[in-house]
Order: sequence, then structure tokens, then C-alpha cells
Amino acid sequence: MAMTGPVTAGRGYFYCRSCGTGFSPADRVLGAGRETCSAALPKATPPAGREMPFARAAGLIDEVARMELVSAKIRDRIVKQAGRTARVMIEQETAWLYADPARSHRAWDNAETAYVMIDGTGAPMVLRETKGRAGKQPDGSAKTIENKIARMMVQSGYGPSGRPLLQAGSTSYVAAFGSSGDFTATVAAEASRRDYPHVPCLAVVADGARWIWKLADLLWPAAVQIVDFYHAAEHAHDLAELLKPRLSPDQDPAEDN
Repeated sequence: MAMTGPVTAGRGYFYCRSCGTGFSPADRVLGAGRETCSAALPKATPPAGREMPFARAAGLIDEVARMELVSAKIRDRIVKQAGRTARVMIEQETAWLYADPARSHRAWDNAETAYVMIDGTGAPMVLRETKGRAGKQPDGSAKTIENKIARMMVQSGYGPSGRPLLQAGSTSYVAAFGSSGDFTATVAAEASRRDYPHVPCLAVVADGARWIWKLADLLWPAAVQIVDFYHAAEHAHDLAELLKPRLSPDQDPAEDN
């Protein structure tokens, strides 16, 4: 199946009697092989699946390309295969850099600041993926699995208005399911690839979760730790609510708003 819809094509097929296998050279040239779709569809499916649920992603591809995926299993398989391929590439590059750390060294400017933004979010899963996991449902079960995410970027100075300037093309992401220990290793590998061990100034931005600060303390004990504004304001509000019963009416923060 092509990106623009079903395409029928005749091609030569060769069979080896001694080994009992056969192949079509045209399939190899077109990138089809044993797959049920051409090379264009696997390239379009993962980005769509990354931005929205698989069902909506399939609908989008159907609307744009005037086609319909053969089945949900094929859609899922394409996305998962892309993830496995990306993981292999990341592991190979990490091993290459660890073999010679000097390969990742870059010339840092003293005006540059590197940032690591870390968070965790619940990713909805089918029942079989959450079986046996403790969660927040009334019966104690879980509907999601935490996906840990880290964004790394570099600030290259300040603009005319005094706002920080993000260095073009400096953002990269790592994400993974699993324990915080496994994720720490993933983040450490990406930081090493970006030469963060030699950055003049490093800041970690997070929501205050203990596992994130534990990760930051382990990897970058000298980094500046920043609680993001939204969560900092939320914590300040909670503190004000705790103190409110002890304040006199003229000290009530609500009266100042």
C-alpha cells in the first residue's frame, strides 16, 4: 500500500529450490520487502502517533493521504518498530561516545547556560499493560504508566527585552518508561553526548518531585535547581492555606488581592 493509496504493480519473483526461499528485487528497491505498506507510510505514521492517540492518527493519515491503514495491529507495529530502531541508534551513538569521550567535547561560551527540564506524566495504556500496577483509581488500579521525559537545551544570552534567548537547534529530548534508575542512565547518556559535564553553567528545572532532585543530585551536584513557576506558585498557595487559620484578618493574603 503506497502513501497515496493502494497501488497494483506487477514484478518479477525469483525462487531458490535449494534453500526454499524466494524474493522480488523490486520489493527491495521500493523498500516493501515483507511489509504490507511502502516506505512512505512508516515514515508518516510515527510522527502522527507521537502527537495524538493512534486512532486519531490513523484518521489524520486517512484524511491527508486518502487511504486507510490495513489494521490497528499494523499501525501499532509501525510505531513500535520505529521506537526500537531509534533506541538502537541512540545506544550505538552512546557507546561510540563513551569509547572516546573527547568526541563529544564542544567549545562552550561563558555566556551559555545549559538547561535540563525533567517531568513525568501518565501515559494511558490498555488494561494488559497496567495489570498488577498500583494506581489512583477508586479500586487502587492504574490506567496509566508514568512516562519520564527530559528536555535539554542551551540559552545563548538575552534579547533586547531581557528575555533569555534559546540557541537555535539546541533542544533534544529523551523519554522512557521504567524506573527512575533506568531513566537516570538514559539522561546521563544524553548529557554526556551533549558535553554537559563541561558546560560553564547548568540548571535543572522540575516540579519538585523527589525522584527528579535525586537524579539531579546524582548527575550534577553543582547545578542550580529551579522549581518551575507554576508548581512554585502552587506550593506557595498550599503554604498560605496552611497558615491562614493562624493569621489575623488584616494578614489574610486574600484581602490583599
